[in-house]
Amino acid sequence: LFDSLMRGYPFGSFLFWKVDKEYCRKYVFYDFVRDYHERDAPHCPRLDLGFEDSVTAVLDGQQRFTALNIGLRGSHAEKLPYKRWTSDYAFPKKQLHLNLRSRAGDDELGLQYEFAFIEKDKATAEKGPDCHWFPVADILNMESGPDMFDYVQQQGLTDDKGPFRMLDRLHTVIHKDSLITYYEEEDQDLDKVLNIFIRVNSGGTVLSYADLL
Repeated sequence: LFDSLMRGYPFGSFLFWKVDKEYCRKYVFYDFVRDYHERDAPHCPRLDLGFEDSVTAVLDGQQRFTALNIGLRGSHAEKLPYKRWTSDYAFPKKQLHLNLRSRAGDDELGLQYEFAFIEKDKATAEKGPDCHWFPVADILNMESGPDMFDYVQQQGLTDDKGPFRMLDRLHTVIHKDSLITYYEEEDQDLDKVLNIFIRVNSGGTVLSYADLL
């Protein structure tokens, strides 16, 4: 997903449903996962809303929004191989990083940019001529231009234009480019909303009406 963002590729439109406050109590709403933990927090937490206003629910695109949320604002922790399920050390907390030293060119998966979930300490220690891991979340508080130049200068990355250009591209897609498209349904008729969802998803895995509901 982040590779697609960096390359300006479309990654599908989103389907929203604006639920009026008088109808909100009929449904259960869930928040997005921010800090994923395979053992302790693998699912979306339930939201206890006051329903003092309308709610915009995401009907289609939840996985993509979850990925953006974890990558930009959260963390990812899955169990290490051969570790005990009951051990907290088996689930190291990792943040999404971008290798500013990676060379352009598609890898075997067709990815051009090198993103990876890495522990903060390991990302800081792992530096070299072909490796400099930048915490993707830091781009949210970084200003364009001077801030980015200061960063590459302080990190000793000025020997190559690549790191600055990559940082600038990341800043552009997060702060400037309008890459997300969506349709928001305002009708409160559940059957109509469900039929729209069926139409949107009819090209994928065939699901029954009950599954979709």
